[in-house]
Amino acid sequence: MNLKYNRFAMISSYPSIRVDGATRILAGERPLWAEIDGIDPAGLQHLEELLQTRGNPDDWPTYTGDRDKAIQEGKDYLVRLAQRHHINLDPLHPLVCYGAKDACPPRFLRYRTYPNYINPNGVILTE
Repeated sequence: MNLKYNRFAMISSYPSIRVDGATRILAGERPLWAEIDGIDPAGLQHLEELLQTRGNPDDWPTYTGDRDKAIQEGKDYLVRLAQRHHINLDPLHPLVCYGAKDACPPRFLRYRTYPNYINPNGVILTE
């Protein structure tokens, strides 16, 4: 089973989590950012293998991966997620990271990479 881009399938495969029918996993109004997941592609592959061989997440060893690759995967995922939901990002700069406190809008945190929406008052990606 390839769970690389099907996180719903991965979550629903845990024995202690029951997902029944058309379910959405909502966690609030905080905007999504690229660094939120913190797992690189090799780490995700490692988790897939553990899921198939060990089943119970409590028995899995700790994995520490490549932070730069994890952030890049997060950036790529945000762009794909926006495309999938027909949310328009700036075509030249689809992502933005605010370094200066004065430039950082409310609800955003400095040094996180966010989608750069064409219409920031429209539909946005949230947790």
